[in-house]
Amino acid sequence: MVRRLLAHWQLSPVEQADLLGLGSMSRDEVSRLLEGDAACASPEVEVRVGHLLEIHRLLRLLFPQNGELAYMWMSAPNQRFDDLKPVDVVREQGVEGLLLVRSYLSGAAGI
Repeated sequence: MVRRLLAHWQLSPVEQADLLGLGSMSRDEVSRLLEGDAACASPEVEVRVGHLLEIHRLLRLLFPQNGELAYMWMSAPNQRFDDLKPVDVVREQGVEGLLLVRSYLSGAAGI
């Protein structure tokens, strides 16, 4: 499911690895993890996956009639983040960036 989500967000393999906190892993290890090899998953990766799935859920709540917009949102510059793309906020700030993006979307969704 995570692999499909990251593909929908049209993220590069490097961006995908960074969002999952796997920047130091080999491409093969990242690929195995995304294909469901739980043995590769650390507790931090599991936390990040949980945040990513919640971000996806919130985007679907905010844009119920426009899946394309929901998928593009992570890769579009956003004034709330000083015109950075949310994906770049997460890449730069790690779990804190995930929390920042998730919190912003929760507020926008009124949750």
